[in-house]
Amino acid sequence: MQRVHATIEEQLILKSIKDECPWENLPKRLQATISTKEEWHRSIVDELLCVAYLLAEAFIIFLIRV
Repeated sequence: MQRVHATIEEQLILKSIKDECPWENLPKRLQATISTKEEWHRSIVDELLCVAYLLAEAFIIFLIRV
């Protein structure tokens, strides 16, 4: 199931992750929300794990239907 990102900050975070934006280039608004570089890296890993889970789930459904 796909998550709905409710806040503008969450949407900006996702866009920054997709654009592979380094911590130093994050908008100040996001740097205020994500307090450290390490937290930013954790956000990237968490999002990638979520995407990997969704892909694995879709692949399993595909295999079941074949």
